[in-house]
Order: sequence, then structure tokens, then C-alpha cells
Amino acid sequence: MKANMEQFSEENPNPVLTVKKDGTVLYSNEAGKPLLHEWDMRIGERLPSCIGDFVQRVISQNNQEKNGS
Repeated sequence: MKANMEQFSEENPNPVLTVKKDGTVLYSNEAGKPLLHEWDMRIGERLPSCIGDFVQRVISQNNQEKNGS
């Protein structure tokens, strides 16, 4: 299943990023690389705070929904 997801991500014409809870970018498909360039960052670096804060809110919201809160 993981291989299928990776293949889907690579072939997706939209930006796909994998980000750790602390905002570190672990992966970007080709379509996401212009975003990284615009943000002046690379894989392995943390997202700019304005983007990282948004990601944190989404992660937090998703965790609350999964826990039934």
C-alpha cells in the first residue's frame, strides 16, 4: 500500500508534501518543489512559521476528530 501511495504522490500534478509534526518537510513531489523554492527552503528543513502554524492547526484538528473530541 505504501508503494502505491508513493507512486500516486509522484504522479499527482498537485503539490504533495509530507511534513512531521514539528514542521520539518520530509518529502515533496515534483509539483511541490516550486513551493519549497518560493519558501526558500529544502527537504529536511522546517516550514516557514506562517505555513508551519497552519499545519499544526490541521494536525491538531485531525487528532481531535480521530479521538472523538
